[in-house]
Amino acid sequence: MFFFLSKVLAFLVLPYTWAIVFLLLAWRSKNETRKRKFFIAGLTILLVFSNRFILNQAMMAWEISPVKDPAPQSYDAIIVLGGFSTYNEEFDRTNFTGSADRLMQGIRLAENGVAPKLIVSGGSGSITFADHLEGVRTAKYLKDLGFPDSLLLTENISKNTHENAVYTAELLKKNNIKGKYLLITSGCHMRRSLGCFAKEGLICDPYSVDMHGGEGRASIDYFLLPEVSVLAEWNILIHEWVGCVTYKLSGYL
Repeated sequence: MFFFLSKVLAFLVLPYTWAIVFLLLAWRSKNETRKRKFFIAGLTILLVFSNRFILNQAMMAWEISPVKDPAPQSYDAIIVLGGFSTYNEEFDRTNFTGSADRLMQGIRLAENGVAPKLIVSGGSGSITFADHLEGVRTAKYLKDLGFPDSLLLTENISKNTHENAVYTAELLKKNNIKGKYLLITSGCHMRRSLGCFAKEGLICDPYSVDMHGGEGRASIDYFLLPEVSVLAEWNILIHEWVGCVTYKLSGYL
């Protein structure tokens, strides 16, 4: 139930959801004053949340900054959080999303000897495709690439970040892996992830990837012109804010 409700809540607080609501109210309203106010509210939301400069400032304030590569044998395990792929059932194919940098950097660090184990944590984060387990698909993909089985462990049950931490902790205990852990996930997702793992007694060092914030362009279009893609990036950040609030209330952080 928590999984379903969190998805619904995340949708309800998205900027474009409220922009559409206000524009629909403006279209349906018969009162001219209300129509104008609804229209201005909807247009304002679209303009503010499609501004690259505003998003960039918010992202830089929230994201955990990236770090330099650790030296070989610095950690006992590298933990990569799922959410970086989808599954094409028709062609039996794993398709990678914009968050695939999580896995790519994890593979690179493991092959460079930073840790003797690479742990990929992820089941299904989908309501409709609950049997498409990301950990299982990722293990198959890495096996096809020739990635050594001796380096890889997968956790295939989790549906969210809280469960990533819970079941990864169990996997580490089962395999008697103790010591230092390097956690890899998107910079925007790192705060909630570190909190969830700490709650389960796993103090991890962050290795942020897939960064959205950074040095902006010194140009008029960067400060003033709206970008449709920015709306989608706000969804990522707001999803994290909602996640942190709901996790805190649920005792996951």
